[in-house]
Order: sequence, then structure tokens, then C-alpha cells
Amino acid sequence: MKERVNTKDAREKLLEGVSILSEAVSLTLGPSGNTVVITDGDGSPHVTKDGATVAQAVSDPDPEVNCGIELVRQAAVKTAREAGDGTTTSTVLANAFIHNLKDYDPVEACKALDFVTSMVSELISQKSVKIVRNMDMVEGVATISANNDGTIGRYIREAYEKTGMGVNIMLLEGFDDKTVVSATKGIKFDKGYESIRFVNNQDKGAFEISDCDVVLFENPLCVSQDILQEYRLDKAVPVLIIGPSFSSEVINFGISARRSGYSVCMVQAEGWGDSQREHIRDIAALICPVYSEDISYYGRVDKVIVDSMSTTIIGGKGHPSSYIASLRARAGNSDVEDYKNSLLERASILENGTCSITVGAKTEAELKEKMDRYDDAVRAVKSAVEEGVLPGGGIALSRISDEIMEKTETAGARRDALLCLHSVRDKLCEMCGISWSYDVNQDFFTGYDFRRGKEVNCLEEGILDPAKVERVAVENAASVAKTILSTKCIINTREDRL
Repeated sequence: MKERVNTKDAREKLLEGVSILSEAVSLTLGPSGNTVVITDGDGSPHVTKDGATVAQAVSDPDPEVNCGIELVRQAAVKTAREAGDGTTTSTVLANAFIHNLKDYDPVEACKALDFVTSMVSELISQKSVKIVRNMDMVEGVATISANNDGTIGRYIREAYEKTGMGVNIMLLEGFDDKTVVSATKGIKFDKGYESIRFVNNQDKGAFEISDCDVVLFENPLCVSQDILQEYRLDKAVPVLIIGPSFSSEVINFGISARRSGYSVCMVQAEGWGDSQREHIRDIAALICPVYSEDISYYGRVDKVIVDSMSTTIIGGKGHPSSYIASLRARAGNSDVEDYKNSLLERASILENGTCSITVGAKTEAELKEKMDRYDDAVRAVKSAVEEGVLPGGGIALSRISDEIMEKTETAGARRDALLCLHSVRDKLCEMCGISWSYDVNQDFFTGYDFRRGKEVNCLEEGILDPAKVERVAVENAASVAKTILSTKCIINTREDRL
């Protein structure tokens, strides 16, 4: 195997890739975010303002430069998967961390990033405001996440108003230019297929099918006989199998069945341990005509959509009213606030079902672009419900940076790392063509409305970012920055380099 070992300018190559990705992705940031057109091999355009979509498309012919792109892309995609949004924020922060700390000793730079990550996470937790049932906040978070598209914000608010804070929102492509919000029985959770080979809709990268059987197992599936004993596969009937975990033998069995013409998909249940079993029983109560405390359950649903990150189940023959009542009773008997809220949220999800937003557009290109922003907005609101909100427009990280520097002795790498937290706000100002400085002594939620060009109270005006998105973006940006800053060598094993 031929190889090329680069110890001379390895880090510079990585930094070049970081800059390329950051420049492309940051163009989508904020209310003045630009549209990016992505073309595939045959020239078909994908028009988008979604940072995650742009990040996935960026590459460079130099494999060493491309390595820098890939490292930061992984951090950005991880942010989107964990928090539902924040690809652009994570990319801009990573770029700032890497370029501002590149001249420091790697050990010193990494320690500074660990310090900043720890302090930021602590202050975000302290300063975030819970949404509870505030629909103005829901609309505000959705609007900001969708590049300040108020229409998208209002439709997502309508979905929450129809079905409550435990809503599961499913996005569907419309056949005309009308967008419709409707409630239906179902459930959605954040676990995707066990293997991409279960996909039956290549365009969407999903297992999508109607009139589907769902089989639920409470115990891990280790051998294929577990499935055959509980459920006999039938080529005429598609089946979704959900369990706590699947051995490689079971997954390979499912893939083999898929190749043989069976319509099958396997998904791991959300959570772990007791919480995972409870999640399986929640689904069972929704889909099974007769619910029983058994190790496995079976039911038929109207539709199933499984992609790499989530599973949506629509319909079900279950009658979960008594099960919901038992969840509420357990909540009433509990003195542990977090456990009580968890039970009530589960009851709300089962009671209110899922809500579909059928997105309308005049052209296919417009539809794809809108679907990207709807998806960002839906995921951002979910994160906001989980961990609360912060002032938007990058001001939260700026004010947190100022507070840390005021209360803590910082110098050298620590100080430069903290100054990087201003990069998102600075980039927004640059994109909007303004120069704005703020009073560090103002209320934490005092920020700037880039649409109207004036200073505002972000909480009152609905200019909000999910706390979880900001926290995860900082953590992942710092993580990839540490990797790149401590790199001195790239080994390229591709033969075509020599």
C-alpha cells in the first residue's frame, strides 16, 4: 500500500479545510442568510438555507484539506443530531477556536477549551428560561431557526396548540402550494433504522410504508429464532421490529430477509434500561388492540416512516385511555419532580398523538428548501422544550463570555478561547452589514433585532435560541478544535496521490 506522510504542513492543510467549510456554511446564518445552490452530478439543483445541508455538500479535491472539512463537518452534524439544530453555530465556533488558538502550545489550548466548555455549560443551565406552555416562545424559537420565517413559526405554533407540548411533529411533502396542519394518532421518537439496507425509499433515505405490522420486544434480540418464534414473516405484509437492542446476527437476518423480498425494518427503542422498557410499553398501548404486560406485543398501524435519526408511527388500533390514566396516577403519587414530569409528558404524547405539517410549495426546488427549514425549526423547538431558551442572535454566548472574564482570572489561551464565543454575534453583524456594541451591564436577555435594526428584549420579542443547541454547539466545536490543534501529521494511504 502506497502512502504519503505529511508532517510539514499537516495542520495548515486541516485549517484550510476548516476555513472552506466555515465560509460556505456561515453564509446561511441569520435573517440575512443567503441561499446556497447545491448541484449533483447531473446538474440537478438543491436550493437551501440550511447549514446542515450545505455542510454535507462541501468537499475539496485535496484529501488533506478535505480531512479538515470532514472533521468539522462531523462535529456540526453531531450537533444537529443531538440538539436538532446548530450546525452553523458549531461550524463558526470551531473555526474561531482553531484559528485563534493555533499559535498556543496544544496542551495549553486544549486545557483552555476544556475550561470554556465547562463554564459555558454551567452558565447556560443557570440562565436558560423554561418554555413550559408559552406558545409565543415556541413561535419565536421556530421563526429564528427557520431563518426568521414567521410563516413557518406560526405553523409550528399551530401544531403545538392543536396537540400540546408533548407533540410529535411529522413533516410531509404537499402536492400543491398550500401548507396544512392536522392532528392524528401516532408517536415519533429519536431512533432510526439499525442499517441503511432497510431503506426502501432511496430518494428520502427512509423506510416508508403504509399498512404496516409493528412487533415490539421487551428483551434484547440476540438470535434470529427470537423473531421467528414470536412472529412469522410474510412477504405480503411489511413489518417494523422494535426492541431494546439487536445482535449483529439478528440485523443480518433482517437484511437477508429484505434482500429476499420481505419488507422489514429494525429500530432500537429510545432510552435504556427501565426507561427503554417503558417506552416500548407506551408504543404497545398505542398500537395493540388488547394491551397486556407481556414480553412482546403486536399491532398494525396506518403508516411507518423510519429515517437515520427518527421513527414515526401513524395510527394504531390500541385504546390507551386506561394506560394513560395509570401514567397520570403514578405521576400524582410521585414526589420526584423530574420523574413526575416525565410521566406526564408520556401521557400527553399518547393522548395528543402526532401532528403532521404538509408543506406546500410552487416548485420542487422551493419545496426542498422549505422542508429543510421546517425540519430545523421543529427540532429546535423540541430542544427548547427540553432545556429552555436563551437570547438569540449570538448575544447569549457573548454575554456569557463577558461574565466569565469578569468573574474569573483569565489570560492567554483561556482569554482567547472566551473571545471566540463572540464569533457568532460578530458574523451576524457582518452578514447584516451593521456595527453593534452592547452594554455588558444590561439584562442578560437584551439583544439586537437584526430584522428591524434596533436593540430589544429578546424574551419579549421572541428572538430566542434553544439552550441545548448553544450548549451542544460549544461542546462539539471545542472537541473538534482540540483534535485539530493537537494534530502534527496526516498519513494519506490513497494510491492516486503518488
